[in-house]
This record gives sequence, C-alpha cells and structure tokens, in this order.
Amino acid sequence: METKGNKAKVSSTSGEFITLAEAVAKQTKHLEFRKRAFKEDNPVRSQFFGKDHLLQILKNEDCVGIKIIFGLEDEKTPNLVLIGADENLKNLAMDSTGLKDPNRPYLSNGPDCPNVCN
Repeated sequence: METKGNKAKVSSTSGEFITLAEAVAKQTKHLEFRKRAFKEDNPVRSQFFGKDHLLQILKNEDCVGIKIIFGLEDEKTPNLVLIGADENLKNLAMDSTGLKDPNRPYLSNGPDCPNVCN
C-alpha cells in the first residue's frame, strides 16, 4: 500500500496470498472466539458470493478491488457486505434514494456455512 500525503492508496494487487495452514489458523481462532464469546456450538464459518455478482462489482472502471464490511444480521450472526472501492478506498456507490429502480451496489446475504455446506 502506498501513501499519498496522509491518505493511503490501494491497488488491484493489495492484500497477500497466504498458505492453507495460515488460513486454517485464522479460521480456528475465529471459531474458538465465537464458541467462547457467544457459546455457539456451530458458528458461521464463511459466506459465499457468486462470480457473476463479484464481476459486476469489479467492472466499474474506477474499481481496483472489493471492500468487505463486517456486519451482523441479528444479535450475533455475522453477515458480510461487499462494495467496490477505488484506489482511495472510496465506496463506488451512488445514492439511489427515491429512484424507481434503485442502484444496489452493495452485495450481501451470501449463503453461509455451516447452513448450506456439506
């Protein structure tokens, strides 16, 4: 990530690939936390978002990636919200309040595991 003045810049190569072992360790910490903090036997492990929806977000010419916003569906059920972002991390969404066919640039409510996974 490069900085310009006091503002960070991101690019289409921001983030880093990690190993399976690192990914498993991160998920294990998450699951242990959820079990301990919320007394959940089978916490949400992931959410799925389809390729076509992701590509629709990425096709905006100013989009350099997808910002993932952590949210909650109810008191304790996680629900991610995805939005395209430019190099200044500005959300690429227009205010569609009052429009007949509102723009819906935020992607959410992906099926979650363990509910839909084998």
